[in-house]
Amino acid sequence: MQNTPVSHRSPLLALTLGVLTTLPLAAGAATPLDAVQSVAVRVGDLDLGSRAGVDALYQRLSRASRAVCASLEGRTLRERAVYEQCRRDSLARAVRDIGHSDLIALHGVRTRSRAAG
Repeated sequence: MQNTPVSHRSPLLALTLGVLTTLPLAAGAATPLDAVQSVAVRVGDLDLGSRAGVDALYQRLSRASRAVCASLEGRTLRERAVYEQCRRDSLARAVRDIGHSDLIALHGVRTRSRAAG
């Protein structure tokens, strides 16, 4: 597994898991929401040279994307669709921004398996 510069950053990686671009009319709002949510994700304790470390980071990013988008979770089909899109987009953006090849590959596998199942 390839180690990338992310392992040399501070123990907390602040990720902007952007909600802004996914919310043009979320929850009936007349205008896009102005706030972009962010969550700090710990990475300093992970060995991103190991499969277990990459898996753990992916799980943390997945939880962070759910937390960032939680305010969008609703009961109607439309609200649920907005929440799911926010969650998918924010997770994909975080994976892309980190740029670790094994994390990108894992995200691709997980995304394809969800789409197929």
